[in-house]
Amino acid sequence: MKQASVITGSSSKKTIDLKNIILEIIIALLVILWIYTGLLKLLDYDETKFQMGRSPFIQHIAGLTAFAIPVFELIIAGLLIFKTTRFIGLLASFFLMVVFTGYIYAMLHYSYYVPCSCGGVLAALSWEDHLIFNALYSLLALIGIFLHNGVKR
Repeated sequence: MKQASVITGSSSKKTIDLKNIILEIIIALLVILWIYTGLLKLLDYDETKFQMGRSPFIQHIAGLTAFAIPVFELIIAGLLIFKTTRFIGLLASFFLMVVFTGYIYAMLHYSYYVPCSCGGVLAALSWEDHLIFNALYSLLALIGIFLHNGVKR
């Protein structure tokens, strides 16, 4: 009987370790995404503001969004790095990715013009590919939220 409980305990530990590994991978992917996109937008602020100004949905607040969005992205990356704020970072990641996904969907289906304010590698994606990419990252953040709640710390 003791042997069975040892095996069960070991299996449970492996499950927790696997959850931790998956959670850490998700967090790393989100941190890389937020730092990459946030820095690119800030480093090329004029182009980001110009492209956002061409969007029919946000052109009237382009100056604000061109600055606020990358700052928010970098703050989220910071929240994800520290274990004490990680859950808030996961929630914020999910929220922002859902907003971005909804924005792209709206641009594709309701806009007469579809500008791109993304930089670097992401600018090479089509808007349809970008929609899929954002939906996948939304799902990753959601999985991260559930894993974070399920992993005992």
